[in-house]
Amino acid sequence: MEIAEHLLGPLLHHPDFLHVNDREEGKSIKIETIREVIQRLSLKPVKSERTVIIIEDAETLTEAAANALLKTLEEPPSYVLFLLLSTAPEKFPTTIRSRCQKIIFQVSSEALRNRVQTLFLDWQQQITALFEGHPSFSQVSKIAEALAKGKENLNGFFEALKILWHDGTLWKNTNSQEYLLLNENLSMIQKISEKKTGKSFFTDMDLILETERAIEGNVNKTLALERLFVTLTA
Repeated sequence: MEIAEHLLGPLLHHPDFLHVNDREEGKSIKIETIREVIQRLSLKPVKSERTVIIIEDAETLTEAAANALLKTLEEPPSYVLFLLLSTAPEKFPTTIRSRCQKIIFQVSSEALRNRVQTLFLDWQQQITALFEGHPSFSQVSKIAEALAKGKENLNGFFEALKILWHDGTLWKNTNSQEYLLLNENLSMIQKISEKKTGKSFFTDMDLILETERAIEGNVNKTLALERLFVTLTA
């Protein structure tokens, strides 16, 4: 994500505006950058009522940078407004997401599908193993255990599941590809849809959301995922 300079215009030179987009291509936003931002907050606005700080590609914050920013987000100065821009908010640490208000900006259908497909590809192996064939309980348990013990943040995995169930619901009700986000995975969507009723899609989605919230808390991840997968693959 990159905001064109002509869109920001005079803001770039406004004393109460800070635009963080200086990360190098392919690299992360380092803690030093966030420390400079936090130090800037010690100065109250000069011309405006608020100091506005935009952080682009916020999902690339290193763990140390995110932790440093978290302390400020927990108790921000009353005159500060943070805008964390991201095309992959599911990669944010849960602690950061829970302290932000999510605002979705309109994007083109093509851009949205490309972004969704990229996210889905990150979890293609696990999702294919669950839904392309007829996994046994033992296989489902192994997938749940591997995900629970892995170092990956599972936010993206749950986003991928919700997208898949979104498409399954649409296909079940319309039998049309027009509004599907995962057209390249149509065969999987069709297989899932054949086994589900319209009502069960909504019940399953409730369970996906419930499991996502539970895993963000202090639960046995393996058992929670196992319960979810057994239901979804039934």
